[in-house]
Amino acid sequence: MSRTLTLTIMRSEAAYRVTKRKFVKRGRWLRKPFMPRMIVHPCFQNITANEAIESLSDKDPGENIIRPSSRGPFLTLTLKLCDGVYAHKDIVEGGKEHKDITNLLCIGKTLKIGEDTFEDLDEVMDRYVDPLVSHLKAMLSYLRFRKGTKGEVDELLRIEKSEYPMRIVYCFGISHEHPGTFVLTYIRSSKPHHEYIRLYPKGFKFRKTMYEDIGRLVGYFQKHIDDPQHESGPL
Repeated sequence: MSRTLTLTIMRSEAAYRVTKRKFVKRGRWLRKPFMPRMIVHPCFQNITANEAIESLSDKDPGENIIRPSSRGPFLTLTLKLCDGVYAHKDIVEGGKEHKDITNLLCIGKTLKIGEDTFEDLDEVMDRYVDPLVSHLKAMLSYLRFRKGTKGEVDELLRIEKSEYPMRIVYCFGISHEHPGTFVLTYIRSSKPHHEYIRLYPKGFKFRKTMYEDIGRLVGYFQKHIDDPQHESGPL
């Protein structure tokens, strides 16, 4: 075993012992909301989903924490989308040997989010989280983005429509009911219509097509707004 690997394991075990002492002191070890993990990484914390949300509550959108999952032997990415809205994404671990508890508590040899596979948490951050956050911030800063719930955004568009009755008014908002999804709302005459856009590291998925940037998505929407569409649900 290399000296670097030995030091990493020693640091992980030390971090695990410290975490266990904290959990025992708080009386949480026996309740086991999750199994504290022997993982040393700047983005990882041995905390619950509620604690992650509390920690991120005063942070900017795009801030995130990787934590143990309470639903199984894998990790979870908790991402702040906006105030009060957080997405939780499973990170499935692979290549783990079930020989001893130390091996189980260390991170898997492979990590998988959806169909994408990563070698370690650094790669998860570089290839998944960072581009995801970049697209999130692009949407939040877009000229036609509006804050608020679906109903609040509908009302804002109705007001805009009353001021410009000849226009087809539209805007983007965050789905509070389906975190990780944006809502494209538009009004032709009087009734708001809604279509959903899914956020991915590669961009924005709208009407089954992936767009690398919002400009291309908007260009397509403006040209094809009258195409037959059923009001879509979250992807």
